[in-house]
Amino acid sequence: MKYLNAKQFSENWGITQRRIIKLCKDGRIDGAVKNGRQWLIPENTLKPSDKRANVSKYINTKKRILIINIEEKICEYLIPILQTEGYLVDGLYSDSNKFKSLESVSIFKLTNDEKMLDTTTNKYYDGIVVIDLENNNSTSKELNTIVNNMAKKLYCNSPVLLVKSSIKKDNLKLSSELINEVAIRKNTLNIELPKNKKYLLDYENISKDINSLLTGFANSTENTINTNGVIIEFNENGKSKLLKNGEYYKLLNYYYSQLKKDDYFWIVSPMMESEWTETPLEMNFRLINLEVINRGANIERIFLFKKEEIERYKNNNTLKIFIQSNMKTLFVDYNTILEKEPDLIKEVGCGIAGINKDTFFLDLPDYGEYRAYISINKKEIEKNYQIYLRLKKYAVEMKELFK
Repeated sequence: MKYLNAKQFSENWGITQRRIIKLCKDGRIDGAVKNGRQWLIPENTLKPSDKRANVSKYINTKKRILIINIEEKICEYLIPILQTEGYLVDGLYSDSNKFKSLESVSIFKLTNDEKMLDTTTNKYYDGIVVIDLENNNSTSKELNTIVNNMAKKLYCNSPVLLVKSSIKKDNLKLSSELINEVAIRKNTLNIELPKNKKYLLDYENISKDINSLLTGFANSTENTINTNGVIIEFNENGKSKLLKNGEYYKLLNYYYSQLKKDDYFWIVSPMMESEWTETPLEMNFRLINLEVINRGANIERIFLFKKEEIERYKNNNTLKIFIQSNMKTLFVDYNTILEKEPDLIKEVGCGIAGINKDTFFLDLPDYGEYRAYISINKKEIEKNYQIYLRLKKYAVEMKELFK
């Protein structure tokens, strides 16, 4: 019987060597034996199901998708969707588009060297996704060579899906040999992007569209579907349009979902009558704050109101929950600011907030049709961050007032 080591099985199974060694130690891999410091596994051993994920019942089906020009922001959402469909995922990346490897994904350097591809990726695929957006620097010639080389590894009638921005020309040409002999199907997903504007993409819904076109059109070919993947646009001054309440919460929830460990969210919250109530929107927003804190992001929130009103707010559920969490919850007395720096009251208005030095949120007066706008204007962000720091000089821990 021939044995292979953990590194060789890592390439075959698409998981890390560390994970394979852990499975061996836990007795999860049949026939695995330890030879000195190295684990050896019979070459025909089946991959154990992943009990940590909901896809464990699918994992041995061996369906596999290759993502060329694998892009982290899309694939953060796309890969779990594909895994739920029962696929294992391989990815090719270029120097300009690095991707942090997930444990369940095999990531390889993008190259048009057939010999290298044969030795580093699995032999057959049930589909290929080619991501060719504005920030991908691979040339059309390179992509054509790589896609056609990798398409030779596709099962008959498997799809090739091109994901591109609508303003980018489609230069992906599959060879007539592949089309005629393997009956490969090519479909295209166009992501509509605004010209000459900055924007944020809705990666979650784009990923759902990719999955639908990849798996939902069993025999279709040469389909082109347009999707509006933009979640928000910014004008030439870096500002969004004025946002209504529902739009604002949707975008705020999106920004919270993107926060990572060590991100810094700084906020000033006057105690507005419409905020911190038990409405579904506010309660859901409260939960999102707590989830972000648990992920390790730093949220620092200053509540601005009159000190003599503290008894009124002691029973506010949101304040109590925030104080008990790892959120840095601060208090600034409205009357102190009115006496010492009255211009700050006007500057803060109905509330300001920012994420690092990248994004700024301004609440609008509580009596209009619109709730807020979002800005990525660096000067506006810096100006308001300095306002925040000036206010913070007067801050005390909220929990000291709630004793």
